[in-house]
Amino acid sequence: MEKIKLTLGEVLSLSDELAGNPNAGTVGLLNDKIPFKTRYWLLKLNKKLTNEVELFQKIRTDLIEELGEKDKESGQLIIPATIKKGKKDIENPAIEVFNAKMLEMVGQEIEIEHAVMVLDDFENVEGVYEVIMKLIKE
Repeated sequence: MEKIKLTLGEVLSLSDELAGNPNAGTVGLLNDKIPFKTRYWLLKLNKKLTNEVELFQKIRTDLIEELGEKDKESGQLIIPATIKKGKKDIENPAIEVFNAKMLEMVGQEIEIEHAVMVLDDFENVEGVYEVIMKLIKE
């Protein structure tokens, strides 16, 4: 097994690279042409990443609940870009707080343990996967 330090932002990207992200229109490496053994190790890695992603999403949701308000039309929690102050709209200071906390969070490093992977394990892969390249031993 190998260990690598990735930022939380990279962990989120790696999770999308592995499993895909319908919102971003990506299919995911686990749906690409990879050998069975490689798929096994990537599935184990993805399970570890899922825990980090879920924790991030929970913290993000809690922060939106703390700083946001219910949208009158959709009923969803949002952080409006502007708020009323007297008769004029001003920039919502909660947006800056939210963005600063998110930026701080995605910059935190996390140590990830993964199987040793070599370039030959991805011989038939056709997609572009930037973060997974960091895990490949040359």
